Amino acid sequence: MQMQLGSDIQIRDGLLAEMMLLREKPRLGFGHAESTVHQGLKAANYLNHVRDTTTVVRYSWQMSLMAQQQQPADQPLTNVVYNETGSLRADPNAKPGAPGSAQDLANGQQAVAEIANRVMNAGHPDRVAPDSLTAKGAAAVKTDPNAIDAYGRSRTAADAALGGSNISNGAMQYRTRVGDNVTTSLGRSSTSRGTPISQHYGPFIEGKHSVVIVVAP
Repeated sequence: MQMQLGSDIQIRDGLLAEMMLLREKPRLGFGHAESTVHQGLKAANYLNHVRDTTTVVRYSWQMSLMAQQQQPADQPLTNVVYNETGSLRADPNAKPGAPGSAQDLANGQQAVAEIANRVMNAGHPDRVAPDSLTAKGAAAVKTDPNAIDAYGRSRTAADAALGGSNISNGAMQYRTRVGDNVTTSLGRSSTSRGTPISQHYGPFIEGKHSVVIVVAP
């Protein structure tokens, strides 16, 4: 079938259709020569792609949130105890259970954990060591045997404190002192008598020095 114009010029139906098609504006970046969406971008496939992308984003966010929630509850207190006592070592010459022994060090760390936990809960985290590790410390607790052992002992002490232990008898102060002075009151100065020592642990070894842990109410 053919269409006839006023000028008697005959144009085939197919050619006229092509001319009309060329007058249309291309949409969404697709060329005018294509009358259908590309096979790989059909509506159903596109919606599936959007759903898949949304699912991936949501999954990544959920995993990130879970990782934060799954951070051990004892980690901040463990870090405090490690930062305070991680450099201390038991005296190899001390008898089991005696001052300076491994058991004495464990008890001292537990007292530190209890007091630090009370102080932090009272809203004074600035009065104890930081509850996070330095980059060097974080690397050490993964590779250095002594640091790994010290961090493990710190975690044991933190867990006991969080579980309600109270070998420190409700004390709110502790110090680590170089030497073996366990008699001078905490905070004593020319204008203050300070707070008498209620408990002490050590002396322990820190490099070339002896160090004690002293506790006060």
